[in-house]
Amino acid sequence: MRLPGASPAWKAEDTTNSCALVLLYVESAQTLARRIEPLPSGMPNSGQDQFRSPREKDLADLYRLDHEAFGETDGYTHLVLRQLFDAHRRDFLLLKRDGVLCGYALPVLGAREDHACLLALAVLPEFQGQGCGRSLLNAAVQQVREAGARRMELAVREENHAARGLYKKYGFRDGELLTDYYGPGNHRFSMSYTMD
Repeated sequence: MRLPGASPAWKAEDTTNSCALVLLYVESAQTLARRIEPLPSGMPNSGQDQFRSPREKDLADLYRLDHEAFGETDGYTHLVLRQLFDAHRRDFLLLKRDGVLCGYALPVLGAREDHACLLALAVLPEFQGQGCGRSLLNAAVQQVREAGARRMELAVREENHAARGLYKKYGFRDGELLTDYYGPGNHRFSMSYTMD
């Protein structure tokens, strides 16, 4: 499948998991940023939000951001982050607010092109509660919607009430508890969003 304005697509043939890692390079984040819906009223925004794809020199900052947002236990290792960067560089959405890298999202299409998976959404603690998560989620949904997805799935810690609240407010529905999803005792809660 070739999308207008997109480079050739490659996808893994794995129908057992709709969130299987795939490579689908879509329009640049700069083009996408011009079409992203504005923040909901009441959300602070200086007007200096910028979305873009990561560059090689962003990896150290991306690693730091990921670990500040998710902690040392749940943050991606250097190896995993590097592999995600190499495989999905154009899928990443970095958010800079007032010149500071404050968050990122990684939405990818699943093995079925009408399904997408939000592999990560992270915001630095000092930027949480300021509309950054909503802005990133909005951009992530828009990106996969334009690539043909009609459903997005994610896995979130059951006790991460702030993230679950953001997703529910956006329209995600609760799924099931995914026992040992990331290894023994490391459970997640599934959520899904059906796009209009």
